Amino acid sequence: MKYFRPYYKFRFAKANIYKLAITFFLILFTSISSFGQTKEIRYYDGKYTQETALKKFYEFLKVYKDDKLQYNGKLEGNTIKANWKNTLLGSGYVVSNVQYTFYSDRIEIYLLLSTYYKDETNVIMLRPKSVDQQIVKLYKFEEDTHIHDVLAFMNIDKNITKETTSSPKTTTQTKSTTSEQTTETRYYNGRYDYTNGLSSKEVVLHKIKSYIDIKSKAGASFLKLEEKPDFLSGTWTVKSAQGNIVLGLDYEIGDKSLTIKLKYLTVGSQAISKKHPKEELRNLYNVAIENFILDLFKYLEIKNNTTSKQTTPATGSNANSQYVADANSFSEAFKKVNPKGNSNCTV
Repeated sequence: MKYFRPYYKFRFAKANIYKLAITFFLILFTSISSFGQTKEIRYYDGKYTQETALKKFYEFLKVYKDDKLQYNGKLEGNTIKANWKNTLLGSGYVVSNVQYTFYSDRIEIYLLLSTYYKDETNVIMLRPKSVDQQIVKLYKFEEDTHIHDVLAFMNIDKNITKETTSSPKTTTQTKSTTSEQTTETRYYNGRYDYTNGLSSKEVVLHKIKSYIDIKSKAGASFLKLEEKPDFLSGTWTVKSAQGNIVLGLDYEIGDKSLTIKLKYLTVGSQAISKKHPKEELRNLYNVAIENFILDLFKYLEIKNNTTSKQTTPATGSNANSQYVADANSFSEAFKKVNPKGNSNCTV
């Protein structure tokens, strides 16, 4: 038996060498592939500081995480090292390692490694260039989800370089892009003067919160980001076949008027504007305005008060009853915009 011991020793030593070789190969492959993955840089152009940009990213996490998209990240200095696990509609899941670095003037995002786990024994490294178009498509989806969605949420998806965005030509383009978003103001015209000792601001803020409750029961979800006596900021999310529809809104509450600003609108992985080249997405933009901006003015019964000289007809409680009925079916409007739908975020 003593002759067999060296053999077993050699076999186990050989097995350990194989394990080390495999481990070394995986580390080497990961390191090499990191240089071939996606890198995106966007400049804030005055929209953020390093601190506020990081805060905006955490807002993104609150909006976009769900049961099928799990996030695990750690902040080290000015860099977040994140692991995303995306459970697919079919079988398997994708794990992506993404690095977000926040500077005083820009954000840099690296998709370091993306791996598809079809089952316990079938693991595929995703690459931006592959002969297998399914791999390319899946990688593109990971890019959209973990990079482009973040940039769209921060509204800096167009600022490719600092030099370009600081030039006079691009400054005009940036203003044009901002002007594509919607700002609507309506006047109270005496409807919300002091009531039971409350100022008009307090009354309107209370009404907005009641509106949010009704809308939430109808199927939308509201995430409050900031609240002051004269200001409310948050995001509305509506689940649809096209991917989550997300609206970022600011409510500026004055003594005589309410101003609502749509900061951004995203559908799946795309930022949508009222001048989007696709008609169905322009329609979706208009439906969103109708359902989350004009709808609130309707609830407040000041929908048509575009100047302080107009008066509001006293429609009484019947108007609110009709509003509740309308709110209960508002999500159907989104389905009608693109009834065929698409779950791969390529709208």
